[in-house]
Amino acid sequence: MLYQIKEQDIYKQVREEVYSFSSRTVSRLSDEEMTKHSLNAYLGAYTYYNAILDENYLEMDTMAQYVPNYSQNCYALSAILDEDKNILYSNKETLQTVIRIDDTENSGAWYACNLEACPEIWQKYQDYVWNSDRYRDDFNVKLHSAYVNTKEHLFVPHEYDLIYSHLEGDLNGTLYSEQINKTEKNLMINYDHPDYELIVFPEREENTTGTLYPSAFTAYFRGVYEPIFDAIYSQAKGFNDNFATSGMFGVSQTARIYYHVVPIWRDGQKNYFVTIFQIDVWNPHIKKIYLRTIGIFLLSMLIIAYFWSMHKNRLNQVIYQYEDYQRNLINNLAHDLKTPLMAVSGYAENLLTSYRMEEEPKRYLQSILENINYTDSMINQTLEFNKMQEIQKLRKSVCSLHELTEKALRKYEILLEEHQIAVTISGTAEIMANYETMTSAIENLISNAVKYTAVGGEINIEISDKTFRIDNTVTGKTETSALLLPFVKGDQARAGKSGSGLGLSIADQAIRANGFRLEISCTESAFTAVIHF
Repeated sequence: MLYQIKEQDIYKQVREEVYSFSSRTVSRLSDEEMTKHSLNAYLGAYTYYNAILDENYLEMDTMAQYVPNYSQNCYALSAILDEDKNILYSNKETLQTVIRIDDTENSGAWYACNLEACPEIWQKYQDYVWNSDRYRDDFNVKLHSAYVNTKEHLFVPHEYDLIYSHLEGDLNGTLYSEQINKTEKNLMINYDHPDYELIVFPEREENTTGTLYPSAFTAYFRGVYEPIFDAIYSQAKGFNDNFATSGMFGVSQTARIYYHVVPIWRDGQKNYFVTIFQIDVWNPHIKKIYLRTIGIFLLSMLIIAYFWSMHKNRLNQVIYQYEDYQRNLINNLAHDLKTPLMAVSGYAENLLTSYRMEEEPKRYLQSILENINYTDSMINQTLEFNKMQEIQKLRKSVCSLHELTEKALRKYEILLEEHQIAVTISGTAEIMANYETMTSAIENLISNAVKYTAVGGEINIEISDKTFRIDNTVTGKTETSALLLPFVKGDQARAGKSGSGLGLSIADQAIRANGFRLEISCTESAFTAVIHF
């Protein structure tokens, strides 16, 4: 919010300052006295703006600032257009100087260089300034003589020196030193044009005072960089549609382009003074606010994440301790139950084999043995289920799914024959898995299929590189949403001793431990279990 308020304040201030400056400039441009100046040079000197971040260096610049110095990407373009909207004059950068022909009052005027007549200067300037991080003030032209067009206020250097300088020192403090790196002296251009007169600028001897006429200031480049001028002007062409008084063109989230148009009359012709200014509010102050806000937010998130992770870690430790306690309790109970069950089973078997008994007691003993065997089976499966839950990292090898399937089916050959269940196996594949856990998974899936296949039914097993599928016929649809949970049985109508309700849970744990996925479903006629690799 602070950033948005600051941004709107900046845009408002910029518009007010630019409109005010534009009005003052138009009043001066309408003055006949302005005809003595090169308007390109004048606009480049007094409506030039190229922001410099350092405030101390900015105070040294005597050029009029067209828009406030908020960031490096703030520029003001000014141009005089004719009624056909063609640019007559602009503040696009040009080499310019003030030339005084004589000592009469107000004889000095702004002159712009005809760069087409001296392309070598233009090229050296681009190489030295455009293609580096130097300021335009680091490139100057000292005139000894020049071809001067007093009517159009244009000049072409004749004999001149090129001065390449470099500003050194602490730009954020008050110490500056200007070191002249290189000077090309006594360069010369020969230019023959009837509108241009060769004028020599005498040099004052040492230890003398006063100005010698004609005279010329050191020429320097002023105005908006040509690539920037062209880029911004091309984006803001919308003002040409109707020459509205003012408007705005959005550029990005931090920069905007505004324009302002004022009609002016010159030499009886209607022209338009157009100001186009780009404001980028992404300055060091705004950056500090933004980065500080982001930093505080990130730090807050880190603190919250730290305390949340500490809380989560403590909670997980409690959960893991409770799960370990549960598994240990189940293991201990299962082992403790197996000992008396084995003793009871042994006594019952001895009674059946050692004494001649009536059918009624004998039937009771057989029922006792059956319940003992069922309970022992449940205990064994419970221990296996706990073992599967404790698995963290498995040693894997190449496993043949066809071999594991045949091995599991051999355990149920007699039962399959008694129930007249037909089994078919199609396909073969090898996978990388833990042999023991995959053996347990497939045996439990086949055991589940054998137990719940109707007499005279079928079991179909399909093996491929992507899936292992078992289909077995059933006599009714079973809800499968909870069958992978421990101790959940699908066939509730059967007696409790038909299964422990752990087979599918053990298979699911073993399959997931190997990185695979088990999917089960059931229709009115078939139960399906699919392992996805």
